[in-house]
Amino acid sequence: MKNSTRLLVVGVFAVALSSCSTQILTANTTLPPSETSTTVPVPTGTALELLAQLGTVVQGLGQAVVDGDNDTKAHKVAQTDAIWKVLEPEIRASGVDLVDDIQRIVGFVHVAVERKRPAEADKAARFLALIMETAPALLK
Repeated sequence: MKNSTRLLVVGVFAVALSSCSTQILTANTTLPPSETSTTVPVPTGTALELLAQLGTVVQGLGQAVVDGDNDTKAHKVAQTDAIWKVLEPEIRASGVDLVDDIQRIVGFVHVAVERKRPAEADKAARFLALIMETAPALLK
């Protein structure tokens, strides 16, 4: 009788536990995509002026990465790309071998934002400062 009671109790528990179910309620938490625009005006100026504009854009990028300010980061990347798009042909036309160096700075900006590495933004600012020291003599 002991075994039959145990089997009966186990059976009752098995039925009771299997009848307990968890109901998961889901809500539509998908937000519509934000419609922020990172369109920037086409920069103009000489190669030196464009380098100075790039220097202005790079300043503060590291802090924006640390703060997680996505709007500022996206805007700075868009500005950097717009400046580079105008600056690259001017540098190539001048015959000065700075294209790879400035392309590296643009790459640092992208890495800083995409991989959330503020040190890359700091590198971009430091290398751009070095280029700005020599650029006036080279881009006469």
